[in-house]
Amino acid sequence: KKGPDGLALPNNYCDFCLGDSRLNKKTGQSEELVSCSDCGRSGHPSCLQFTPVMMAAVKTYRWQCIECKCCNLCGTSENDVSTGPGEGELINTLS
Repeated sequence: KKGPDGLALPNNYCDFCLGDSRLNKKTGQSEELVSCSDCGRSGHPSCLQFTPVMMAAVKTYRWQCIECKCCNLCGTSENDVSTGPGEGELINTLS
């Protein structure tokens, strides 16, 4: 479901610990939720293992969860691994 701004309506709970912004069930503390702009899934930064630097960056763009994130090169969300420039070197096309 999308809001008037075109972004997915955020879940009000963490998909990892099932807590909300008032209670992270892993830490016992309150913690804001980060929500995917495409599907609305949410998570606490600590449950997502985000560093403070990562969190600051996430606030500057429409963040996508790992399920919705798509490759900037090919535009797909499939986790396709292909051979890179070095012999036998593998690259993840989602990186």
